[in-house]
Amino acid sequence: MDNDDVLKSKDIVVVREWVVKERRRVLSAAAITPIFASLFVWLLVYYLKSHNASMSTLGAIAFLLLGVPVFVHWWRHYR
Repeated sequence: MDNDDVLKSKDIVVVREWVVKERRRVLSAAAITPIFASLFVWLLVYYLKSHNASMSTLGAIAFLLLGVPVFVHWWRHYR
C-alpha cells in the first residue's frame, strides 16, 4: 500500500465540496430547463399553430409537469 492510497480527512472535505457544487448545478439545470422549454413550446404553438393562448398554455403546462419528475429524481439522488 502506497501513501497515495490513504484516505485523509481533507480529501473527504474536497469531495463533499465538489458534490455540493455539482448538486447545485444539477438541481438548477433540472429546475430551469423545463421553464425555458415550456416558454419555448408556448411561443412555438402560439405563433406557428393555433394563435390561441389557452392552447399554448396547455402545452406549456405539460412541459412544466414533465420536468417535475426529473427534478424529483435528481433531488432524491443527491439527498
